[in-house]
Amino acid sequence: MKTMVATIFLVVMLCLVCVAESAETPSKQERWQKLWDTAERMTNTLEGHAYERQWLAVQNSFWPAIAQKCMPELKKEHVGSFRAILVIDDTGRITDFLPSQDSEAIRCFKNSMMGRKYPKPPDSPFYEGLVVKSH
Repeated sequence: MKTMVATIFLVVMLCLVCVAESAETPSKQERWQKLWDTAERMTNTLEGHAYERQWLAVQNSFWPAIAQKCMPELKKEHVGSFRAILVIDDTGRITDFLPSQDSEAIRCFKNSMMGRKYPKPPDSPFYEGLVVKSH
């Protein structure tokens, strides 16, 4: 009987721990929003503004080709816009592209951006927010 009571107690405690952990775990959207906020903080500094100027010069050199390739599908999917967080490592390479939503067209943008090389950022990882509009 003691063993059964101890087992039931252990199961109840494990369930309570699981419920408590899941209540404290932020959702995917909450984690994404935190990274977006971090990107905004990083770019709203003197170093961040200077880096964005360098970053945009590189971005503008290849963005038209990406837009030409991926934008028709984005319009066909009726995605008016989306946001993405670019994760840039200490060498300036994009190591992750975290979109606010998912679709085939957005995956086209992601696949086209992964591994792209930018100037070395002031901090690493550096989070750069990107807004893509289809109109």
